[in-house]
Amino acid sequence: YDRSYFLFNSSFQEEINRTVYIQVMSRFVTLREFILSLKQTKTSSDSIELYSDRFGLRLMLKIGRPAGFKTWQFVLTKEDIQQLKNKFLNWYDLQLQSADYHRYVYPKDWIYEKLDK
Repeated sequence: YDRSYFLFNSSFQEEINRTVYIQVMSRFVTLREFILSLKQTKTSSDSIELYSDRFGLRLMLKIGRPAGFKTWQFVLTKEDIQQLKNKFLNWYDLQLQSADYHRYVYPKDWIYEKLDK
C-alpha cells in the first residue's frame, strides 16, 4: 500500500497522513475489495471514471502528470476528498438500512446495495 499512496497528488498527501493511509488500507477488507473491484468505464485527457459493479459505486477522478513524473497521479483537492468521504458514508448508510440497521461482518458472498447504478 505504500506505493499506492504516491499515486495521489501532493494535496491528498498533505490531507491524508501516509501512516494512516497504510493502516486504513491494510485493516479494512471491504475497502480493499472495493478498490480491487473497480473497472475503468470512461476516460478523458484529465479524468477517469471508475465503477464497481459489486459495490454499486461510481467514482469520477481527475488525473494529471506532474512535471518530471513518469506516471499519472490522481489529482484530489480537499473538496474532492470530502466528496469521496460523503459518498462512502452514504454507501455505508445504505448498507445499514438494507440490514435493518444491524452492523454485520459481511460474508464474502454478501450482495451490497448499489448506491450508483
